[in-house]
Amino acid sequence: YKGPGKAWSRGIRCGLHNGCDLNKKSGFNKVISLLKTEKPDLVWVSLPCGPTSSIQELNMLTPEGYAKVQAKVAKSRKLASRAVTLMEMQVAQGGEVAQEWPRYNKAWNFKSIQNFWRQYQHYEAYADGCAYGLRAPDGGSIRKPWRLRSTSQRIWKMQKLCDCRGPHTP
Repeated sequence: YKGPGKAWSRGIRCGLHNGCDLNKKSGFNKVISLLKTEKPDLVWVSLPCGPTSSIQELNMLTPEGYAKVQAKVAKSRKLASRAVTLMEMQVAQGGEVAQEWPRYNKAWNFKSIQNFWRQYQHYEAYADGCAYGLRAPDGGSIRKPWRLRSTSQRIWKMQKLCDCRGPHTP
C-alpha cells in the first residue's frame, strides 16, 4: 500500500503448501526472509481457528479431553505469538496488516494478539460467509461469521453481512 486510494499490489501466499509452517523454526524463518526480500504491501494473517473455537467446550467435559484441548490451545497461542512477530515486522517496514478469524473465536483474546492491536490504530469489519456465497454441498447457505481487523481502513470495504431470508445450514 503506497497511499490513499491505491490498491495493494504486492502479495505472497505463505502456508503449509510452500514450507511456511509457523510451527517450525524453518517455516517461520522462511516467512521472515520473504517479508524482507519481497516487501509485500499487505500481510493477511489467517491462523487455524479449531483449537479456540466454541465447539471445543464439548471436548473439555472429561479430564482427558480438557488436557487435549489445553495442549492444542497452547500450540495455537505459540503460533499466534509468531504471527504477531511477523505482523510487527510488516508494520515496521511500512506495510499493512490484516487478520481474520471467526468473529467469536477465543483466540482474539490471546494477550499477544490483543497487545499487537492495542499498539496500532486499526479498523474492523465483519463478514458473513453466506454474503460471499459460502454454501454447503447441498446448496444451503452457511453463515460463518468472520471478524477482519486491519491497520488499513480499507478493510471496511470487505464488510458484508447476511441478508438471507431463509435458514442457514449448520
